[in-house]
Amino acid sequence: MGENLQKLPSYRAKSRYKIEKIIGSGGMGKVYLAKDLQLSQSVALKFLSSQLNSPNLSLFKKEVVFLSQFSHPNLVKIFDFYGTGHCQKDLPPEPFFSMEYVQGKSLQQFQKKGTTGQYINLLIQFCRGLHYLHSRQILHRDLKPSNIILQPSQEIKILDFGLSEIVCKQSSLDALGTLSYMPPEAFWGEYNEQSDLFSLGVLLYELISGKLPFQNSLSTLQFSNPPSLKQHEKNVPIFLSDLIDKLIALHPSQRPSSAISILKYLNQHIDTPIDIIEEESSQKILQKVPWVGRKEEIKCFWENMENFSTLQNPILMNLSGPTGVGRSRFLEEIKWQLQLKGFTYFSFSPRESLTWFSVILDRFIDNQSENSNEGFLAEIRQLLSFITSQQMVLTFTDLHLWPLSTFKKLQLFLQITKRAKQSMLIILEYNSDAVPQDLQFILNLSEEWSNVLTFNLKDLSLLETQKFIQQATLDNPINESLCQEIAVKSGGRPLLIVESLRSLSTDTIFEVPKNLQEICEVRVSSLSQIAQLLLACIVVHEEIVTLEEIENLWGPSLDELSKAFSELEIKNFIQTHSFNSTEINLLLPSLKDIYQQVLPPSLTKQSLSVCPLLFFYWNPQDVFLLLVEPVKVWPALQETCLRSHREREFHHLLVQINPCDHVLHE
Repeated sequence: MGENLQKLPSYRAKSRYKIEKIIGSGGMGKVYLAKDLQLSQSVALKFLSSQLNSPNLSLFKKEVVFLSQFSHPNLVKIFDFYGTGHCQKDLPPEPFFSMEYVQGKSLQQFQKKGTTGQYINLLIQFCRGLHYLHSRQILHRDLKPSNIILQPSQEIKILDFGLSEIVCKQSSLDALGTLSYMPPEAFWGEYNEQSDLFSLGVLLYELISGKLPFQNSLSTLQFSNPPSLKQHEKNVPIFLSDLIDKLIALHPSQRPSSAISILKYLNQHIDTPIDIIEEESSQKILQKVPWVGRKEEIKCFWENMENFSTLQNPILMNLSGPTGVGRSRFLEEIKWQLQLKGFTYFSFSPRESLTWFSVILDRFIDNQSENSNEGFLAEIRQLLSFITSQQMVLTFTDLHLWPLSTFKKLQLFLQITKRAKQSMLIILEYNSDAVPQDLQFILNLSEEWSNVLTFNLKDLSLLETQKFIQQATLDNPINESLCQEIAVKSGGRPLLIVESLRSLSTDTIFEVPKNLQEICEVRVSSLSQIAQLLLACIVVHEEIVTLEEIENLWGPSLDELSKAFSELEIKNFIQTHSFNSTEINLLLPSLKDIYQQVLPPSLTKQSLSVCPLLFFYWNPQDVFLLLVEPVKVWPALQETCLRSHREREFHHLLVQINPCDHVLHE
């Protein structure tokens, strides 16, 4: 699978990525396993070969665009793209992107004979992944064993979307792909969903029999049907061999009409019927909010970016809107396009509020000065002098959640950079319903900038909402009256629409919720008490907690913790735990405050006592400070206080703790 590390070039990224080994190579370039030092997780880095020309770079960028649109358990996820001339130190200069590292082997390396059940399981996953693509008018065009990873869990991931295309009426596509898996119609420029199904049939035929169905590629115009799979594998059930024979039929009209039709066919022949769209899969698919509306905002944004390189001063962009209106989705939409246009893109969330400037400096400057105000001003000027040739985007997300102590540094940075002669875009993103006073002071600085963009996102119109629902339910359409009911009662709030659809896919009795709080109340009430307690521990903690922290400090048994953790995963409260990351992240972070409001107060207080740590829980009427087993905690108390930089919790509260007599004074 990999090469010896001694054979690799000693590429080591100082600022973000540390390459560990090569895990794949092909005509387009190489793929490396690397450590993302910023996120502390393993990723795969795919580099474009330096010997390839401009058209191949276009295919490479196209793969980035497609992957950025996907959210499906059988499709690989992408994280970041770095174009030609990227600033990642000690990495090859060629364009590359980082994506999810998938453990397992490609089907090309799969030599063990499988059972009928295993083949059907693989076929079901292929069909779900292809249906997700085809229902979004996307064709893969290069399905083959080397582009499929089989994980130890027996789940597959479909890779390599460089040849993918969006289906257009009367479109003609070039004959691209791998010859042994290409359907005959591809050679005269016709390609549709059934062409992908042909490639799937060839792949399955080879996987089961160990042989390709066509001795020569169809490019030789040898248009004759191959031997039936049953001739090679006598033990394969007739219904399965017949299906695969139909998939590799030379004429598209003789093949199954769609991936969904294959699943329906299987349901007629297997003992346990397949849910056409699994509940779990539909939940994961809903994580990706459809891109609907915002045409005017996007148009305005790109009109202002057209002359970006000729501007004499940076652009400041304010992006605001209420909870769940789609601010993150808006940023995601422009991020990929900016990166593909060659911009160096930085994004900083509240968890990077203390380190954001160091991350930028580390990218460009080796020797940094002390972090005093005077040193900070000098560092800003030094940085600006280093990046004169860079087109850079700095995005500060969820500013309403940033510690108040960090605003002074951000304010100084904005005051200096507003007069800089750099091609720089600075984006300030925040919740318009929760703007602290110190943040408002920073936002007022916009008046001093010569180039300012302001987008206050509103709820979708009724027509946009209906289109949103239709796109979000392509895999499992709902009737028109229910679509209309959700559209009207949701008020056009994207998060409310998504949560309504999520509830619809899981609840036997469904009523459209009136607001996000009502949704959260219903969802929380579906949890067991121990799962509610774990959720409370997650949402009352100011920082992102890790699995190790919870395990070490959990009061109830670890067996109960494991069950609670699994329940929160299954019911889509937290992100699925990754083998290379220990952080516990809410699936919908914007609901954190609402979860905290709707959880039973007794559980919220109990969650503060579950762990022998210092937790602060703020509510408008009271401040609860609970310290359990102070003697155990006292050695870590100073470190805890030093780490905590949320002045809003400490502003009116002075706490003294005597570790000897366990007395708490306010």
